[in-house]
Amino acid sequence: MSGWTDEELERIGHARVVHVAPRRPDGALGNRVTVQAVAADGAVYIRSVHGPGASWFRTLREAGEGHIQAGGVSRDVVVEPAVDPGLDLDSAYRETYGGGRPLRAITGPLAVRATLKITPS
Repeated sequence: MSGWTDEELERIGHARVVHVAPRRPDGALGNRVTVQAVAADGAVYIRSVHGPGASWFRTLREAGEGHIQAGGVSRDVVVEPAVDPGLDLDSAYRETYGGGRPLRAITGPLAVRATLKITPS
């Protein structure tokens, strides 16, 4: 599996609009959703503000692969639960998106439990 380039991480990390779509069993892409993403520690991370029960989150997690589009980057990706407890994604979200209600939602306990790591396939 090849990793992200520094340029891709920067472009995705600064994109305000990030789209992800799961790969269906027939190989086609499913419905894409708009998410808030951050780049940290050589990977891209996304969260569901509605927690792990959100249908798009469950579908993408179960598919294990999909596609991301952000900041002019378009890549097929592998999706896995983020499990590094030492990684401070809240700071990355704060730096990328500023403060206010959206930040509180994306850094809240429900969203933290619904964090996915996205890497190129």
